Amino acid sequence: MKKFFGIIICAAVFMLVSCGAIIDAITSAASGEPVADPTPITGLRNILVLDSSNKNIRFAFDPKKAAKTGSIVKTQTVYVSNTSSSGKLKLELFRLGTEITVMQNGSEISAYANSLYSISFGSEINIRVRKLTKSATSSTPAEYETVQYKLAFASMPSVTKKVTFHVVESMNGCEVKNPALTIKKKGSSSAISTTDGAGIITANLECGEYYSIYAPAHDGYATSIIYGYYVDPAKTSPSVTIVQKKFTGEGTADKIVFNGLQKGSTNLEPNATVAKNSVLNAKFTSTNGKISAVDNGGFGAAIGIDFVPSQVQGFLGQKINETSSSGWKTTYKFSLSKKKIPAGGKEAIIVAYDTTNNRCEARMFLNFEYDANGATLEKAKIKNFNVITNHYSHDLDLYSTPSKPDFSDVNIRAITSDSSSPSSYLTICSFEIKEGSTNRAILGFDILRSEDNGATFKKVSTVFYGGFSRGKKGVHVGIVNDATLSKNQKYIYKIEAYTDSFHMLKSNKFTTKLMPKFYCDLYDPAPNGILTKSDPPYPKFVFKISETALWNSSVSSYFIFDLLIVDRLGQPVWASKMLYDFSAGKFKHLPRGEKPKTVNYVATTGITVATSGTTKKITIGKDFFSDKNRNHVGKSPKEFNLITGNTYFWDIQDWGSSTSDPYDDAPAQFIWKTVDSTGNITGYAASSANSFYNPTAENGRAEFKVKSN
Repeated sequence: MKKFFGIIICAAVFMLVSCGAIIDAITSAASGEPVADPTPITGLRNILVLDSSNKNIRFAFDPKKAAKTGSIVKTQTVYVSNTSSSGKLKLELFRLGTEITVMQNGSEISAYANSLYSISFGSEINIRVRKLTKSATSSTPAEYETVQYKLAFASMPSVTKKVTFHVVESMNGCEVKNPALTIKKKGSSSAISTTDGAGIITANLECGEYYSIYAPAHDGYATSIIYGYYVDPAKTSPSVTIVQKKFTGEGTADKIVFNGLQKGSTNLEPNATVAKNSVLNAKFTSTNGKISAVDNGGFGAAIGIDFVPSQVQGFLGQKINETSSSGWKTTYKFSLSKKKIPAGGKEAIIVAYDTTNNRCEARMFLNFEYDANGATLEKAKIKNFNVITNHYSHDLDLYSTPSKPDFSDVNIRAITSDSSSPSSYLTICSFEIKEGSTNRAILGFDILRSEDNGATFKKVSTVFYGGFSRGKKGVHVGIVNDATLSKNQKYIYKIEAYTDSFHMLKSNKFTTKLMPKFYCDLYDPAPNGILTKSDPPYPKFVFKISETALWNSSVSSYFIFDLLIVDRLGQPVWASKMLYDFSAGKFKHLPRGEKPKTVNYVATTGITVATSGTTKKITIGKDFFSDKNRNHVGKSPKEFNLITGNTYFWDIQDWGSSTSDPYDDAPAQFIWKTVDSTGNITGYAASSANSFYNPTAENGRAEFKVKSN
């Protein structure tokens, strides 16, 4: 399987977390396994800033980022339209037992109602929270913890930011060729000027403003539009991914219009407060087809909180009204009562498809109230934290047996900016939370990344569960797919998991990098070629690696590849698992019956590598096939024996654990790995490519015929 899940298996085969657990966790990352964790807490749930009209300002402070007892968190900047105006500070508590002190410019101020404070936006606000952590007993006094927060206000900067736009295909994440965008600021009919450089579109947009981004139909693609994209002044390098699918209707594709999000009969404005058990209605107008799922899958409308929803992630909508006057007018209902949503201002992302594949994405910041109680993580530890960044050549999905099922629409990969030779990549983080041998439940976690060797970190991804979760089979998985990584630069990741605003657990650090991409070219036997038994050396199979820079011990730790030969009916006749160990400078093979771990590979014979122009040419020769114990086909060892006159196919891949399953087909990989003094993996990365001849190759395998002379 040369699709997403097969790649995960190959990429993670040497990592500490089991591959099956990783796959299961990815497919259910939105829901996990909610559990009850009844330890009650007190404390501050959220800090909100309101304007004079009682509307929440876009910023909502997240208390879980606070420093430990007694210290003051790094100053958090709140952007407002006018620092000389006044507003309100709203403090939301988990439960009674919390003491709050609010200081404005060094003087204590008092709440006037329900933890509301009148404040001046030009002032400095300090908030001290003393919360009960352990109730008193007959023999021990109560225990408390004090945490402080600091807010500063600034006027919204009247500057522009360069925003990068990536237009990608829905099913494989590949770059859409010759994209075109129309970008308009909210309330304006004038289009913003854009720049198309090497296939990547950029535009200078104003901070603090909302925009619509329209990708019109072209070259067989349906339309795609994003409403309500917000230019965040706090983001240094903002980027947007626009998804397009092939148009399946007749005539001219027309965009879907988002007509608003409602709670009851009230239209919601950005930054509105939404109760935890709200039912929200989204309204759309479409011309080409109904807003509805189609027979072969997909969905009509779905909503995600801080992520783009899909069939398996987010809240799927229920169609409650549909009329066909002047186009299809459709209302979808989203019931949020069954899943808890973390407190604070979060971006609701509503996605809708019509039956001809036109797409609409609407974004709106909402403040979700939340009343779940967390639990201490004092005795818990993050275990088996692993990160892998896998770089894929863009042929990855072109020469594959169709997978079952295809979840590539769930996790869109990041696209590199090299339009002459595009590729994609994805970073996957996995970990467990243990208290002894018990998996502890969490509400969610943030993934943070450092680009300066660990000096500073910024949040690059967040996973929120539906209530408290222990993940899937104890494993938590997060995806990072932003398109900002540079080739060969090392990146350090860490995890911050939490059960509430106060209880947070930090992981150790893990390093990964974006390795160069490569292509694997099946060279000899040639396309529709002949393998002649009388021509020495027989047998011989030769393939080429396009990127010679990968063949270096400072860049790669292993090159992992398998040789698979099948007959005309697809039945395997020879299958060998091999690798090149760069630290040892040797080719190795995996003996029959051994698990595919690097320590189980043994030195082999009959495989050579040579430089051929700008490529590395790898030859699997006669000596290699002399040992039948290198053949994993069948229950007992089988000699190399190709029948004269018959037709066969060969492939360089990673056929995983089964030599008889045609779907068990993942690409060859270069692996980079580092370990500490105790043998724990501290760094991991991969570069993957399928073998190919040309687009007419059957499933990427090369056909050849055997002759005697």
